Amino acid sequence: MIFFLAIVTLFFFPFSLSAQSFDATQIVSPHEIFVGDNVIVQYVFRTSAALFDDEELNEAELKSEYPIFLSATDFNNYTVKKIILSHNGNDYNLSISFVPWKPGVVMFRQFDIQDILYYSGLSKSKKKKGTVKIENISVLSISEKTHSTLLQPPASPILVPGTIYVVYAFIVGCCLAFTALCFLLAHIQSVIAFLHKMKIVMGYGRNARKAMKRVRRLEREDDISDRDFSERLQGIARDYLSYRFDRPFANYDTKELETIFVELSNEAKSFAQKMRIEELTSLFHRTDYIRYAIGSLDSKLLPPAQHEAALLSGEREEMCETVCKAIVCLEGGVSNA
Repeated sequence: MIFFLAIVTLFFFPFSLSAQSFDATQIVSPHEIFVGDNVIVQYVFRTSAALFDDEELNEAELKSEYPIFLSATDFNNYTVKKIILSHNGNDYNLSISFVPWKPGVVMFRQFDIQDILYYSGLSKSKKKKGTVKIENISVLSISEKTHSTLLQPPASPILVPGTIYVVYAFIVGCCLAFTALCFLLAHIQSVIAFLHKMKIVMGYGRNARKAMKRVRRLEREDDISDRDFSERLQGIARDYLSYRFDRPFANYDTKELETIFVELSNEAKSFAQKMRIEELTSLFHRTDYIRYAIGSLDSKLLPPAQHEAALLSGEREEMCETVCKAIVCLEGGVSNA
């Protein structure tokens, strides 16, 4: 009888040692667990056995692909994301992070802590040191979370991932546009006057550019008479001045224009503008003489250079330059050359 007891003790005592479980405390968060939640189980136990081969190691991440977690049944019910073992002296904390995929009860199979340490390469010993038995964990369904008992039709996502800032920007843009619209409606008369003024100013620019192009084109024409040249140059100047000052310059003769030029000179903002207006007055008189003095007694007076009804050498270029400088100056540009 004693021999039988000795045999039983010899063969079964090691197995009873290897099968011993830790006296542990289990903490699960969150308190209520639903399908798809990230769940953390902290298995806190105490043991005098040194679990890490490296005595200075206080914390290590274990391999989450430990075989018992990857069996067909377990893998369909949950997915283990991370396993961390840490200790402070003889107090150990095994933290298991996982995501449940089905409602019901998640049952982790028990395992020896030394097996997963050996599998993770943190221990070279295979000697059993204690069984980890994690209590069952209840998982609720989404319908229980939302208190919905009916199946809902499939729906597309409200927002495409990563577009929330686009939505915010759109909302801010709409607010700014609405504010601007209210401001415009409250100051509609001022806005209309401003737009009208801008239209006129832009029209001045087009008018000036058009006149200067016509002058330069006329300057390049060598096959026209002095009379035709004078008539066309004066016409370009009259057209420009009519739009610029909103007066019918084309309907006045040079004698009548003298009075208008005096008014413009008095209203001029700078000395340069006064000078350009006086130059235009002289140009109108000179071109009138070329146009109308041909064959007259005055044109036969001596010396011919002063009285002949013909332009002097280089005078065409000077006249064209006079008109262009006057346009630039009247538009507010620099024209002192």
